[in-house]
Amino acid sequence: MIELRRAGWIVGWLLVACASGTEPSTTRRDASATRLDGGPTCTDDVPCTTGCESEGRVRCDGTDAFCELPDESCNGRDDDCDGLVDEAIAPRSCSSACGGGTITCEDGAFTACSGGSARPETCDGTDEDCDGAIDEALTRGCTNACGSGVERCAAGVFAGCDAPTPSEETCDGVDQDCDGTVDEGLSRACSSACGAGAETCRAGAWVDCDARMPVAESCNLADDDCDGTADEGFEATIHDPVPMAELTAAQPPCDGPNGGLNVCMSAARRWCAARGCHPGGGAGHLQATPTGARVVCFGARADQHTVSFADVSSASSIAVTTSNVHTRVAQSAVNRYCRSRGFGAGVGPTEHSDVQMTVTCLPADVGFAQSIATTELTSRGCDPNTNPNTLGCASAADLVCRSRGHRSGFGPVEWNPSDAAVVCFP
Repeated sequence: MIELRRAGWIVGWLLVACASGTEPSTTRRDASATRLDGGPTCTDDVPCTTGCESEGRVRCDGTDAFCELPDESCNGRDDDCDGLVDEAIAPRSCSSACGGGTITCEDGAFTACSGGSARPETCDGTDEDCDGAIDEALTRGCTNACGSGVERCAAGVFAGCDAPTPSEETCDGVDQDCDGTVDEGLSRACSSACGAGAETCRAGAWVDCDARMPVAESCNLADDDCDGTADEGFEATIHDPVPMAELTAAQPPCDGPNGGLNVCMSAARRWCAARGCHPGGGAGHLQATPTGARVVCFGARADQHTVSFADVSSASSIAVTTSNVHTRVAQSAVNRYCRSRGFGAGVGPTEHSDVQMTVTCLPADVGFAQSIATTELTSRGCDPNTNPNTLGCASAADLVCRSRGHRSGFGPVEWNPSDAAVVCFP
């Protein structure tokens, strides 16, 4: 038997294997591990089994040998044979990627380091993977009314979804406000040569401007083509044939080709005025048959006005009286009167009383006085020096102008044996 000691006190007896063999021995040995009675030497510091089945170490001294009890270790056993398991084992310092801490003995094993261990990062405002950065590189999918995107973790909160956000609708074929409809309710101001309007957006393009658009000019006192001028091209409109019945209805004494010069001029003016787009009056017959006549109607640029016999006479140096107001003499006086006022030509009288008359003065691009040889009239059946008031002279004047490439003509308004003048409508 060998004494069991710990910290200098006898604990019990244990059989010990000595260097001489496996037989247990109770022989006492001295400190030099030499048997005092001449027996085998004692081997110091070899394993031995304690009375509580823990592993101790053999200790040899000068007088005896004993099995030294081990310190308690964290293994779930009673190493020091005091009846307690893993008692009084002090916590130990430890460290990890996440910092310093301690480990303690629990249930026969040391716990994980209280400093923590790295784990996957989550969006909570802490550095779970212990790399010195908080909530780094954390994203997740997100959606809104406009679609899908990604949001990122910052300060423990997911935010900043980059899915498209609703915005004000614009005309581009995209549903910016994310209501399921593209380019809805969009309009804007628009304009044309004719003025202002509004247009709408459809399929990403502005369309359907409702501003009035230019159209081909017509005779309606309006600026149809929006060029700033109404009824251009209709300043001297030739109507051929006008039914004679309509002219007669407008002025009953004008009842055919041989109607009076003054009454048929009145019939033409009234017929033109009734058309609604000839505020400048008119003149005729330029040509005539029993069933119809050729007349000219004047537009807004023609200056139709009433003037006294005296003013016309003064400006023209031709005395206009009640006895000649119905003849070509009065027409010659009217042409001179209008030209004295800066116009290209004049026609009339188209209406008259005993003291005043209605005349129409024409800008030169609407009507102008064309000087001709008198023979141009006589060759066409008109001898103005004999009788300028006939339909034949009106017809001859019309044909002279047309032979020069103009649309029609009126007159004659001047004549002598060698020279004459007619009014041409270019």
